[in-house]
Order: sequence, then C-alpha cells, then structure tokens
Amino acid sequence: MAPVQFLTKVFNVRPGEGRILTALLIHSLFLGIGTIFFYSAASALFLVKFDVEALPYAYICSAFIAPVMGLLFFKLQENLPANRLFAITLGFILGSICFFRVILVLSDSRWPVFSLIVWAHVLFVIGNLEFWGLAGRCFNVRQGKRLFGLIGTGEVSAIIIAGFAVPAIVEIVGTPNLLIGSAVGVGLCLVVLAFIFRLFPDWLEEENSTEEEQKKETDNILRDLRKDRYMSLISVLWALSTFGFFFIDFAFFQQAETRYTNEDQLAKFFGILLAIAGVATLLSRMFVSGQLLNRFGLTAGLLALPVMLTLGSGSIVMGYFIAGAGVIFWLVMMTRVFDEVARTSIEEPSKRVLYQPLPVDKRLSLQTLVEGLVEPVAGGLAGVVLLLLTKLLDFQAIHAAFILICIGTIWIGVVLALSKEYKKALLEALSKRTLGDVKVSLIDASSVEVLKKGLSHSNPGVIAYCLNMLQEMEHPLLETYLVDLLDNSHSQIRLEALQRIETLKVRSALDRVRERVENEEITRVKGV
Repeated sequence: MAPVQFLTKVFNVRPGEGRILTALLIHSLFLGIGTIFFYSAASALFLVKFDVEALPYAYICSAFIAPVMGLLFFKLQENLPANRLFAITLGFILGSICFFRVILVLSDSRWPVFSLIVWAHVLFVIGNLEFWGLAGRCFNVRQGKRLFGLIGTGEVSAIIIAGFAVPAIVEIVGTPNLLIGSAVGVGLCLVVLAFIFRLFPDWLEEENSTEEEQKKETDNILRDLRKDRYMSLISVLWALSTFGFFFIDFAFFQQAETRYTNEDQLAKFFGILLAIAGVATLLSRMFVSGQLLNRFGLTAGLLALPVMLTLGSGSIVMGYFIAGAGVIFWLVMMTRVFDEVARTSIEEPSKRVLYQPLPVDKRLSLQTLVEGLVEPVAGGLAGVVLLLLTKLLDFQAIHAAFILICIGTIWIGVVLALSKEYKKALLEALSKRTLGDVKVSLIDASSVEVLKKGLSHSNPGVIAYCLNMLQEMEHPLLETYLVDLLDNSHSQIRLEALQRIETLKVRSALDRVRERVENEEITRVKGV
C-alpha cells in the first residue's frame, strides 16, 4: 500500500478531501509558527522591561480588546464574502506584527513592549477565528467531526517546530527579530489562503444570518442563560477554566522572572517549554484523550484538567514546605505544562460535547456568547483579582497555588453537577429528537449510556432515533441491542429491529429471528 493511501485510510480521509485537508494543515502550521514566535518574543521582552506585577494589567487590557476584535470580525462577516473576510483578517494580523517590529526599532519606551504582550493574547483569538472559520466553510458538520481533530495537529506541529527552533534563531538574530519570523509565517498563510480560494471558490459560499436574526438569537440565548441550569453551568465552567489558566500563567511568569533576566535566555526558555508541551499534547491526542472520552465518558474528560491543576498546585505547596522555595520553579513548570496539555488535548474536545444536547438554533449562539463574552470577561476579572493581590500582598507562586487548589475544588464540583445536567439534557434532546446533524460525534461513554437508556423509552420514535445514532457511529453492541428489541412490547419496535437485522445481515441473530417470527401475533411483523 502506497504511503498516501495508507495515511488516507488511517485518518479516514475520503475522496475529494485530500487537497483541501493538506492546504488547511499547512495553513495551521504556518499560523502556529507565526503565533509561537510572536508569543515567545512578547513574553521575553515583557519580563525584561516590566516586573511580573504588571502582568495583571495586560490580562485586563486583553480581556477588553479581544471581545472588541471578535465583535468586529463578526460584523465584517455579515457584510463581506468569506474570501475577503479571511484575507483581510490575515492581512490585519500581518500588518500588526510588522507595526510592532518597526515600533521596537524606533522607540526604547516600555509601552510598545506592554502592548506586545497584550496583543499576543489577542492574536490567539483573531487567529482562531480566521482559521476555524475557514475550516468551517471548507467542511460540513459531518466532515468536521471526522477531520477537525486531524487538522488541529498542524498547530501542535507548529508549536513543536517553532518552539525548538526559537533558541537557534534567537542566537543568530536576537529576540526582537522573532517578530520577523512571525510575519513570515503569517505571510505564508496568505499564500496558502490564495491557493484555497483559487482551487475551491465554491466551498466558501455560505449565506450569513442577517443582523436582525443574530440580534434575536442573542436576546433569546441571554434569556435562556438566566433560566436554564444546564446552560448556566456551562458558563460557570468556562469562567472557572479561565481563572485557572490565568493564575497558573501568572505563577509561571513569576518563576521565569526569578530565574532569567536576559531577553534571549527568556525567549529560549519559553520556546523550549512550549515545544515540550507541544510534544506532550501530540502524544496525548494520539494515545490518551480519545481513549479517555470513549472509555470513561464526558465526566472524566471534564475532570482531567481541574484534577491535574489541583494536584499540581498541591505538589507546589507540599514541595515548598518539605524542600523549600528552590523546588517551586520546577513544580510550577511541570504544572504549567500539564495545564497546557490537558487543556488543549482533553478539556477542549470535552467542552465541545457540552453543546450537543442543545437545539441547533441555540448551539452556535451559546458557543458565541460563552467563548466571545463569558471567557474574556472572566479573564478580565481574573486580572483584576491578581492586580489586587499583587498590590495588597507580596503575591508569589506559592500563594497562587493555594488559590488554584480552591478554584480546582469548586471547578470539580461544577463538573460533577454539569455531568448530571448533561445526561438530563441529552435524554430530553433524544425524546424531542432535536440533536440534528451532530449525532456522529456522540461517541463518549456518557453519551452512549444515555442512548442505551433511550432504547428503553416508551416512545417508539425515540427508540428508532437512538438506533439510528448507534448504527451511524457503528457501535459494537448494536447487534445485541437489536436482538434484545425483538422482545419489545411495541410491535413497531419489533418490526424496526427485524428490518435492521435484515439490512445489516446480522447472521448471529438468525435463531432469535426465527423464534420471534414463530411466536409473533402481529401479521405485518410476522411477514417481514
């Protein structure tokens, strides 16, 4: 078997998808390289020019700017065709990077460096909007469920490549010139984007919602958010996750500041650490995250990050009291890497599953509200809390660890409550048959357990709906479930089971089918 055919089979890439998939992978790779170079330079220069106590100000500023940029993106989305929207977005990113490099040459002031670290957080938001917006236009929902995980490996590969390359590049050209490498990466994204436009112009044609429709959807989702416990818990989960990130990020920067003072040393350190986290993330995606969700369910996926963050913070506290302050640096670095790996490879796909029980019209609206408003606002609040703590106390990594233990404990409680609500919401969605086109992604153990319960429902339509979903995901126990349904009290379900057994050619059920036909009293069932 040729290498291309082998990879196509392994990653379930179907005819006609290869070229666009390759283009998106390359786009993701270049965008990731540009982002990592920018982040490494911004972080290193910030810690040289400022004390870590100034970091909360950057968090607060980015919390205000990121939603504004997201809102601007969505406003442009209403009025521009997709090809111009994505080209303008990448052009804007490229222009901003070049602008910062020029300003650093012209001025020795500290404020361009402060703006640089703020913009590093904003770039992540804008870059994700552009890339995943493009991927969403190129693939439909079913293709996306199958291929988006593979597409995401482009960014992880970029983190590894760029991270390990940073020390060598810094040694040759210096830390500020990492911005030139960042600009080159984004510029190459524009080249790939032009290739996509030329080869697949029709894939980027999609009718956008009108402004009135979007305002109505937003008003409805805000009303539902106040009344619906499930949707409220989703918002709380996102807020706690954001708080957890900013507190461990602050501890990380605080420890880096104590160990390195030179900008080149800091840039090399950030690059290597990001690369190590990238390798661990790639391994986790390949061998851990999917197995964890499929075998242990959504609850395990959502618990992974708060449990790891709480244990890591606990190790920082214990290490401090047992071995002294000298071990805190390594324990904080370990916890920061664990946070990055669990957040990217386990928590993110798990959180995406939470939207699935919602009606189709609410799903995207809630996602936009939570990720476009709740998450940035929570980041701003975390910045305010950190600012107060640094002003009132001699706030150090050990204190952040104590707070992270408290956050993690509350976070775990919210996950357990949310898991119960998820099952209720999913069962309600099954009874109303409102899951729409997302059924192929319900492969985690928690969702499958709800589908199995749905097979015992009193409504034949719900049972048939659950069978459809189990059949589409090719569940290994589907044949067993069909055989069990031959004894269902409702004739319509017995008929449904017999027809599916015949369609799927379930030879192991032959004896049970004969027995059912011999004992069947309903003529239309007996005649199958």
